[in-house]
Amino acid sequence: ESLINEAAEIMKSSPAELPAKAAAAAEKIKGLTKELESIKRDMAYGNLDELISKSVVINGISVITGRFDMLSGEALRDMAEKLRDKAECSLVLLASGKDGKVQLVSMASKNAVAAGVKCGSVIKQAAAMCGGGGGGRPDMAQAGGRNPEAIDEMLSKVPEMLRL
Repeated sequence: ESLINEAAEIMKSSPAELPAKAAAAAEKIKGLTKELESIKRDMAYGNLDELISKSVVINGISVITGRFDMLSGEALRDMAEKLRDKAECSLVLLASGKDGKVQLVSMASKNAVAAGVKCGSVIKQAAAMCGGGGGGRPDMAQAGGRNPEAIDEMLSKVPEMLRL
């Protein structure tokens, strides 16, 4: 009973109103979390042209890499897709170390795949460098890992993976 009274005091309500107040607070948190994810995604998307301008061209293929720890796996995939669609002949590999876990996504344009790019092969090498594994198709692959500290070094080696 004392815990209920304490919780009601924290929620600035009576014990009888506590369930409704807690439900309203949970709903508000859910909405704010969604809004925050949207803002993070919009901020990251503002960097698309900058990422493309920093790409390295290997055998006529633009290699675009980036680290976005604030993005979840779904947002990382969306961003990779936007980059792939915006850059001509490209291989995109994006990483996130959100919540201490490595998430990787790689996408390649149709003409990059026709030139021999295999996202599944690239992502396996990248994931291994981050203490994980993954795979996929020639045009899209995903992976995970356990060592976010290795992301930056791995991203710097993506152009070399394409040279192999």
